[in-house]
Amino acid sequence: MTDEYWGTLSIYDHRFSVFYKALVLFDRIVIPVPKQPIYDITEQELEALDADAQFLAEHDAAVRYSWSPEAFDKWCKDLVREALAAGTRDALYNSRLMLQHRAVDLKPMHVEEVVAVPVYGARDGYDSAIEQLAPLPEQLLTLEIAQNITVPSGPVPLEVVVDLRARPAFRAAMHSLRKWQTNTLPEVATERSRQTVRAAARDFEHMIKRYEEAIQEGRFQKQKACVVSILVLAGATAAAVSGASPILSILASAAPALYSLAEAKKPAWKRVQDKDCAAAGVIYEANEAFKRYRRSV
Repeated sequence: MTDEYWGTLSIYDHRFSVFYKALVLFDRIVIPVPKQPIYDITEQELEALDADAQFLAEHDAAVRYSWSPEAFDKWCKDLVREALAAGTRDALYNSRLMLQHRAVDLKPMHVEEVVAVPVYGARDGYDSAIEQLAPLPEQLLTLEIAQNITVPSGPVPLEVVVDLRARPAFRAAMHSLRKWQTNTLPEVATERSRQTVRAAARDFEHMIKRYEEAIQEGRFQKQKACVVSILVLAGATAAAVSGASPILSILASAAPALYSLAEAKKPAWKRVQDKDCAAAGVIYEANEAFKRYRRSV
């Protein structure tokens, strides 16, 4: 039995490079495939998307989800209690949140636990989804981890990505990096020992180096991107981390690849249960976002 880290997408994300970027940082992506043409999604586009979803599913890189507007509307009413603002232009993008909730029902038999995370192609997409939650849910403490890492620069042949994902060195590097983010970071953030923090920073640098070496084996064009991982902290951990900015600053300065760390109070649509922290989102931004992000923290 294994644990897996999944990225959930919107019904339009297959049109953008975020689709391909997510394939190199998640065990699987959850691909919503509308049951029939909807709005500007044509029958031909659906056939191509369905074929891609089936191909990736066959190679353990994706999970196909049969999406319908009726099911989405029901989810909004029943599970979010009509918190998603009705009639907003970007409402369908919030299918990422619905799939995050539904992911546990989609896991294969050999997978014990799934951590599902909504994936956004830009900061404004994440902010828009949060703003559409009305009334705003409880404000929770989050850690935002911005990293400067290599990802596909745009659409690439899926066969090439599948080949890279199958390489043992790449899989090991990807899993180690994720484990550090979700397990080690919350522990380190509550530490008061500079020695422990610096040791964790060295481990992170080593993992980033392994990842960068492994992804170079991918036969596709690459670029550096700002990948922001957002973690929501549970009560006890949040209390311990709050006000610990000096420790986070030491960690960020000690690990150059860990571009920045920030504490923020932000709304979270879903409570953190039975864990010290939970992934709330991943944002892929252009390289230029580094300067903006640095100024904001």
